[in-house]
Amino acid sequence: LKRGVSPTLQGVSMQRGVSPQRRTPRDRESLWSSRRRRGSGLCLCPPSRAPLWAWVLLAALLVPGARSFLSEEQEELLVELHNHYRGQVSPSASAMLPLRWDPSLKLLAEGYAAKCVWNHNPDLEDTGENLYAGTGQLDLREALEKWFLEHLDYDFQNNSCDEDKMCGHYTQMVWADTHRVGCAFHLCNNMEGLDWERVSFLVCNYYPAFLLSTISLCGELANWAPPCSCRRPACTPYFHNEMD
Repeated sequence: LKRGVSPTLQGVSMQRGVSPQRRTPRDRESLWSSRRRRGSGLCLCPPSRAPLWAWVLLAALLVPGARSFLSEEQEELLVELHNHYRGQVSPSASAMLPLRWDPSLKLLAEGYAAKCVWNHNPDLEDTGENLYAGTGQLDLREALEKWFLEHLDYDFQNNSCDEDKMCGHYTQMVWADTHRVGCAFHLCNNMEGLDWERVSFLVCNYYPAFLLSTISLCGELANWAPPCSCRRPACTPYFHNEMD
């Protein structure tokens, strides 16, 4: 993690989950990524409850002044943008679940965003995390576009980032099994880890976190994937009526 980043930069981002290889600064926008290794990415029915959240949410509730500045319209926009970019995966996905807003993940993000720390939440286990910080007014479209543009540095065949590049935000956004997202925004007067003032801090949490695996494709892989009704931008299990 680099300190003393020039305050003239518009924004930087950080992601938690899995990164196929160690990342270095991408360009003057100074992006970072860190991820952890895990299992596979086939179409699965969402569990009724995410495990190990209760104690994490309790900790978030104890943070003084934890507050989200995102409106309902902005929350809807975040879900819309995530699902839009998930639909842009190339090769096209055949076993990708649509993302839905999760109030529990939002609460988790609120508590951590209020701490104004430019580092990942150390208490997360099976929950992914993307961070974005900027010195200007928060632009949700710009933040998610920057995460998605990391696909230019992603080698699908090797399931890894290009040398000296990072793609962790992208892989978290489009991992097939991820089906819940919750984000929060906090305006930080000062940011621990960044030499900036008045920082717009965006935290997005994902469940489940990205696992180091090949993203599910149409074609041969779809033949042995669990039954899914392929749609754009995502697929829906036939027997899960709530997702029709």
